[in-house]
Amino acid sequence: MIVECSGCGEIYFKTKSHFSENYEHDFDENGNPTLVQIEEYEFWPPAPPRPMPRWLVERELKDGLLHHLLHDIYEAWANNLAVLAAIGTRTAFDKASEIVGVDINLSFSKKLDQLFRDGHISGRDKISLHSLVDAGSAAAHRNWRPSDTEIEMMISVLESFVERAILIPERTKKLSKNIPKKNTLP
Repeated sequence: MIVECSGCGEIYFKTKSHFSENYEHDFDENGNPTLVQIEEYEFWPPAPPRPMPRWLVERELKDGLLHHLLHDIYEAWANNLAVLAAIGTRTAFDKASEIVGVDINLSFSKKLDQLFRDGHISGRDKISLHSLVDAGSAAAHRNWRPSDTEIEMMISVLESFVERAILIPERTKKLSKNIPKKNTLP
């Protein structure tokens, strides 16, 4: 069966299956014991553990590569590919920092310093983003597999950075253009 998510509009294939010996004990309407066959449902592709942000679903991001990287992170996470999702968050951070003008040849540490100096992140953001980068590096180079909770935290930090450093400045420019000018009296 083909179904559409009423939230994000994604299309999924839904299958129903059962195992001939997989039953629950229950009672019918007369109170008599009965067996109820347990059916299992599976969706493909698997849905991400949490919804993607509205700005990602609505393609508000203008950079195609960053947009695809973020989608790939969610897809890896949905398919239980935690190491790939972690590495992807580090890669997406790298791309997002490039979009706001950070030199791509700098080390991650120096990128964070420049983002802070240029006012794109606060001191707290710098600490959070350092953890994100370190976690992505650990997944790539130190044989570390993050838990779902850790992946979710990494994605939250990344989404927050993308929204504050890229999307909010773009939205603010649009807002400023739409604000009527003050009438000045002579």
